[in-house]
Amino acid sequence: MKIFVLIIACVALVQGNICGRHTVTEETYTTTERRLSDDTAFIVKFKLQCSSGAQGFPLFAEVGGKIYPVTKSPEQNIYQLSWVTESSNAASGTYKLRLFDDDGMNVLRKAMRNEEDTSGLSSLFDIEFNHPGNTRDLWLTSEVVGIFVAVLIYYAVCRLRSEVMD
Repeated sequence: MKIFVLIIACVALVQGNICGRHTVTEETYTTTERRLSDDTAFIVKFKLQCSSGAQGFPLFAEVGGKIYPVTKSPEQNIYQLSWVTESSNAASGTYKLRLFDDDGMNVLRKAMRNEEDTSGLSSLFDIEFNHPGNTRDLWLTSEVVGIFVAVLIYYAVCRLRSEVMD
């Protein structure tokens, strides 16, 4: 009987999807204030509950052709993915995260290495979220304002000094 259960467990693991049926609850955050930074940060935090009871396994995400490791918090089954891109490259719209386990990531990397189409590969699950876009650039940045104020202060100090010296 023990051998039968062991064989069934091995077959289930070999077939890939170690999570089985799952529920995912996610929270997303993206920076939209381009005036404060040249980069846009994306943060996706999600809780994964597997019907098989599996937990703690490593996950990887593919976003726009780039692969990122997903970090797992020590408590419960909470994962987080974050990445940064230049604000000029962070288009507004819907972003799709495709999440993979180890085996799925190996298949994805092989397909990417061979320059094959990866859209047909099945992921563990997907998360879609909306990035509203960044605020428009100001023609006057904070660095320019800072330099202008510093020059004004320098001019005022030099003028006051010359009046005192006369």
